[in-house]
Order: sequence, then C-alpha cells, then structure tokens
Amino acid sequence: MSKIGLHFFQLSINESNNVLQFEWIDYGSDSTFAGNPIASGSDGKFFQSLRHYTEKQKNIKGKRSIPSILGLNTYENAMYLRSNISHLHGGVFLLSKEAYNAITKINKFTKSLNKRALELDKECEEEGSPNKKVKSDLIFSTSGYKLTPRQSQALVFKFYSIQNKLYQANKRLKRAQNNLEKLKTLSPSPKQNEIKKQKELLDEKINQLKNEENLGSSIICSTKSFLSLILTQQCSCGNNDILQKKCKISSGGLSVKVVIQCKKCKETSSFQNEPSNMNYTKVFATATLCSRLNRQEFQNAMLTIRIMKLPCKAIYHRYQKSMDKNIKNVALENAKKALYASIDDAKKKGKNVLTVEFDISWSHVRNTLQASGEFIYHEIPEGYTHKPIVGYFVVEKSHIKKDKNGNKITIHQGNHEASSKQMEHAVLIEILEIVVPILEETDMLLDIVVDGDLDSNKTLRGVKCVNKIFSDLKHLTRNIRKKLNCN
Repeated sequence: MSKIGLHFFQLSINESNNVLQFEWIDYGSDSTFAGNPIASGSDGKFFQSLRHYTEKQKNIKGKRSIPSILGLNTYENAMYLRSNISHLHGGVFLLSKEAYNAITKINKFTKSLNKRALELDKECEEEGSPNKKVKSDLIFSTSGYKLTPRQSQALVFKFYSIQNKLYQANKRLKRAQNNLEKLKTLSPSPKQNEIKKQKELLDEKINQLKNEENLGSSIICSTKSFLSLILTQQCSCGNNDILQKKCKISSGGLSVKVVIQCKKCKETSSFQNEPSNMNYTKVFATATLCSRLNRQEFQNAMLTIRIMKLPCKAIYHRYQKSMDKNIKNVALENAKKALYASIDDAKKKGKNVLTVEFDISWSHVRNTLQASGEFIYHEIPEGYTHKPIVGYFVVEKSHIKKDKNGNKITIHQGNHEASSKQMEHAVLIEILEIVVPILEETDMLLDIVVDGDLDSNKTLRGVKCVNKIFSDLKHLTRNIRKKLNCN
C-alpha cells in the first residue's frame, strides 16, 4: 500500500514462468482500498508503467522514484527487509562488508603509493641525478614502470603477504622481548617463598597421614587431593598454618576420617570421605553381591584403580549378609509381578498355557556353594523389553569352618543341608511352591523346558498344572560335545 499525491495505490510483485511481474492498482482517493479501482497496470520493468502513469496525472506533482514509492528509503522498512534477507541468505551482508573493507584497504594503499611516488621524485630532484639510476638495488625512472593491470594486482597481493608476515614476526619478537625483560627483573617475592614453604609442609604432612593408615594413592577420590583440601582449611580463628594444626587420621574399610585440632584456639574439626548418609564399604559389598563377585575378585578390581585400604573379610561378609535378604525379597516380588503380567499376556493371545524355561546358575558368593533358579517366560509381555523371570529362588549350603581346637564354626547359615547334586532339585521344588498356587488361581497350565541333565520328570509329573515337559536339546548337545572333547 502506498500514497502518491492524493492517490492510494496497491502494489504487488508476482512471479510467472520465472519472470517477475510488477503490478499496481490505483484506488484514487479511497483509502480503504474497498472501492472500484480507477486504473491498473503491470509490467516486467520494475513499475515503469506506474512511473509513466503518475507523470500524466495533474494532481500528482513532481517526480517520484520507485524506491521512494515503495518506502525503501524509510529506516524501519529497510531494517525489516534486511532482517528477512539475512534470514534467507545469511552471507549477503557479510560479503558486502568484506568487499567494502577490501575496497577501503585498496584506496588507502593507492594513496600511500601516490605519496611515496612524490617523495621519490623529490629525492631524485634534490640529488640532481639523471633520469635513470639504481636505488635500493632497483632501477629508478621518473616515468615509472610499465606494468599491466594483472601485474600490478599481483604486486599488491605480494606486498600485503610480505607485510603480514613481517607484522606477525615483529609481534612475536616484541612479546618475546617483554617476557625476557620480565624474567630478568623477576625475583621470588616473600609471598612466593611462603607459598613454596607451605606446599612443602603440606606434601610432608600428606605423606605422613597416608603412611599412618597405609591409604595408598586413592580412597574413591585422590588421597592427596582429599588430604590437601582438609589441611588447607582455615580455622575460625584465621589460623591456616599447618605447623599450628594437630592431625589424627583413622580408617575402616573404605571410610577415612581426619580430625584436626587448632593449637591456637583449640577448636576441633572432623572431616570424612563419605557423605553423612553413605557407607562406601556397604555399597561395594552389596554391588559385588549383585554382580556375583567374591571378595578376592572385588579386591583385584579395587587394586586396579589403586585403592589399597579395603575392608577385612568379617566386615565385608557382614555387610553382604545384611543386604542379602532384602535383595532376595525384592527379586521374589518382581518375579511375582512378572508372573501375573505374563499370565495376562498369554490370556490376551487366547492361550491357557504358560510356556517357561527352567534355568539354574551356580556361584560361590561369600565363598559358599550357592545355586539360583529361574522360570523364564518365552514371550515378552507388554511393558517389558526382555523375557521376564516369573519364578525365582536361591538355595545355598552353610559355610562351616573348624577352629584350632577342631570345633566347627558356622560362618554363614544356609537353607540347604543335603548334597550339592540335590540343589537343582531343591530349587525347582521351591519355585513350584511359589508359582503353582498362582497358576491354579488363574486357571493356567504350565509348559516347562528343563535341562537334559536334570532328572525332574518325577517331580513335575506330580504337579497338576504341568501340561507338558520339554528337554533343552541345546544344553544336552553342549554336554555331549564336552564329553567327546574330553575323550
């Protein structure tokens, strides 16, 4: 929309077959643009027909440029167009700026060349020399050199390349000279000497504390960093002198405690490498229990990260025992939830039979023989990303040792006193006691796949809800292959 004189115009630019059409409509004095137009036109030459039209109108005085009519000389419009163009073509104005800077640079260089040419002419006139002579190992001529435009351009580029290299070299040289001057005048200040002395005392104290408890180089965090932060803590009285602090260190398992007493104000501060609600020894003991690692394997893992102060066997096993029951209860509860979810999944598919595989795993956690058994559902129910365990139980033998007098001492009380060969059968019976009531409650039958080396048919035949029993041929062939290799 634009107003020229007393006329209101509607302007538009359209594209047809890759050709721009500049169209305009004259609504006369109708500022609403709702009435009938009094004239219109279009062309492909940037509103040339509009310019001819306005020149013939008596009530439009003077000549108007098309940019003025379009409002391109208004700051707000120009900024609006610039932002839109920058959004579509981000490098346009950047290139324009680079070109402008380059042109400015050439203009300045041309002025400096003209000035230098006048200086050379003046020098030659003062010396009274002939038209040609050697100056700076080059022939000087009052008429100058006859170079082509391309040769002149190459000369300019070469000059600027040499000038930039010289500028960078001078910059580095100046920086090096300033650094040398600083090093010459630099001498250790009393404060620097004091800092150096404090650092030596700090290192000496850290080594002393590390040796007292044989901590090694790492206690979850770096031992040196931990002790350094503690020893440099300022007392409330402002004392920060290591010689004016009395330190005592103690450790148990992975826990380290440092007590510092200020000799000036007698204030005592206590520091620990564990958060108030965290026990690293208990956490690691529980983690090894879940990952089926024994104490020796745990020690080897800790030694690889240079943690040498580790809990003794009694503490390690006590923490494991305290968490063992909770872990088993959580596993049993999750297996029960998975069983109900698997039953719902089977019923949705129109089945009244739950197909599971019985698997047994052996471990020697806490240095005692242990076996865990699982019923694994053959499908993946909704809400799960894997085949869930729908039945779970653990049996383990007691760990008994004899003391020096020959008396038996129970290190760990298990739930299975029979031979190790009967452990698989015991696990199967316990899982069936958990799973069968739920299957009977939901009117479901059980198809079960068992290891070929497990004599479980007798037990499973006596269970009413067991529909079919299958042998795990893959497991059977693996055992046959092992026997053949041995022979």
